Amino acid sequence: MLLTDYLERNARLWGIETALVEINPSEERDQAVTWREFNLIENANPDAPYRREISWREFDRRANRFANLLLSRGIARGTKVAILMMNCLEWLPIYFGILKAGCIAVPMNFRYSSEEIKYCLELADVEVLVFGPEFISRMDAIHTELTGLRFTFFVGKNGPDYTEDCLRLMVFCSSTPPPVALDEKDYAAIYFSSGTTGFPKAILHNHRALAYVYKFRDKYGKQYTAFVPSDNFFNTIISITDKKDNSVSGPVTKKLKDRDIDGLFLGWLWYIFLMAISTIFKDAIGLWILISVVFFRWRSKKIKEEETYTEW
Repeated sequence: MLLTDYLERNARLWGIETALVEINPSEERDQAVTWREFNLIENANPDAPYRREISWREFDRRANRFANLLLSRGIARGTKVAILMMNCLEWLPIYFGILKAGCIAVPMNFRYSSEEIKYCLELADVEVLVFGPEFISRMDAIHTELTGLRFTFFVGKNGPDYTEDCLRLMVFCSSTPPPVALDEKDYAAIYFSSGTTGFPKAILHNHRALAYVYKFRDKYGKQYTAFVPSDNFFNTIISITDKKDNSVSGPVTKKLKDRDIDGLFLGWLWYIFLMAISTIFKDAIGLWILISVVFFRWRSKKIKEEETYTEW
């Protein structure tokens, strides 16, 4: 299964259940709310934090709309589409929409300066950029220099003159899945390193690498991601809710560390057991060595297979 397949499956099985939640204590409610947005705002105390949420079905529909928006503009398969946004309810549907259109998602770090944004966009050969209101000043400084951009979409109100209103355009696009056949070997995303020792470095991933995270927990019941729009988002994409305990877990990498510890513990127990046997039966030393080598090679191979997806 591809990463987009998991979204479609969740939309089919748990369509009306909550998928994404946005909580922003600093933002005031807009009194002029359209009927399309009304069902996203919780009827709460006026002093309560601003809250929006969408279901799995709506999540999938929005992703389809953005994918169809890209296709309607003649965006070809394999085109790089960058996302420069803070945490918000629109981030993930846009990300999945890029994947569904057969394009390559390029998430950008919200801490990037104007020069770093320009550097990353040019390095990745980005042709489409989606950015939010927090980055207007940084984009104003460089937008005339970004000659490789074909389309620039703005997510928010009163966007700059050189942008198009992304959410308004999505309303007129179909919510049905785009007619794009994806393969796990297709390139899916480009992520940049932190750039602590210089400018960020680009890392290319295919669909198989992105989907591999989910294969470790393919038996979970549903997903639930909650966030506030004040930090970088993508680390929460693999947060998973287990159907058994209904509690939000951390990234799956923590599960791998737990497995490593378990494997090491079992290995040492086996080692102590064989040492005791060899002490009692002196002639069993050769057998003990042979069994120990076979066991540790098997266990090391198993752990290595579990960690394959980290080699993105």
